[in-house]
Amino acid sequence: MSEMATSQEKKEWILFIDGKKWISENLEKGIEDSEYVMMGVEDPNEILGFSNKETFKKWADSKGVLQKYDQLMDGLSKARNIKYPTTSGEEEEMRKKLVKDFRDKNKRFCEILREQKIEPYEIEKIKELQKKYDFLHSAILFDSIHMLRSYILLPRGFHPKLSWYQFNDRTESCINFEYDTNWMIIFRQTWFRGDFRIINWRSSDLGSFQRQASSAIIL
Repeated sequence: MSEMATSQEKKEWILFIDGKKWISENLEKGIEDSEYVMMGVEDPNEILGFSNKETFKKWADSKGVLQKYDQLMDGLSKARNIKYPTTSGEEEEMRKKLVKDFRDKNKRFCEILREQKIEPYEIEKIKELQKKYDFLHSAILFDSIHMLRSYILLPRGFHPKLSWYQFNDRTESCINFEYDTNWMIIFRQTWFRGDFRIINWRSSDLGSFQRQASSAIIL
C-alpha cells in the first residue's frame, strides 16, 4: 500500500457532546447542534482520530472514557430520582443537614488555604492536599469570571438548591478538583431540572450559563 493510500485511510472519529457519543458521519451534526464537552482527556479543543475501532477501544480503556460516561449517566439518573420533600418540614430537615456540612467544610477549607498560603484556583496544590484532607475531593464556584472574588467550596454529593448556600444564580466560573475521575454538573433550575452544563475540569467563563446555576451535583 502506498504512503498516500495509507494517509487517506478512512478513520473513525470520536467526540463526546453533551454526554453523548458521536462517531464518524454523526460528528458534524453533533457539533452543529450542541456545545460539546470532551470527557476527560487531552486538549478539549481537539477531535481525536483512530484508524479502527480496536484502536479507539484501547485508547478509551486507557483513559477510562467509557466508564466515565456510565458514571455521568448514573449520576444524572440518581439526581433526577432524589425524593422531593412533600412538606416544608422535610425540606427544612434536608436543608439544615446540607448547610451544616457545607459550612463546616467551607470554614475548614478557608483555614487550610490560609495556613498553606494557597489560592483557591491553584488546582494542583489543592490536589496535593487531597491526600491529607478527603473533603477536598470537591469543587469551587466563583461569583466572577476567571476564578476571582467570592467563592464557595461545594462538597461532593447532591445540592438541590444553591440558594441554601446563598449562591443561587451567582456562579460565573468554577473548578472541579476531581477532573481526572469525577464530574461536576450545574443545573439552571433547582432540584436538578432544566438545562445543565457538565464541567469536566474548569470553566473560567460560563458564557450563557453565567449567573444561571440553581442546583448542582459533584459525582
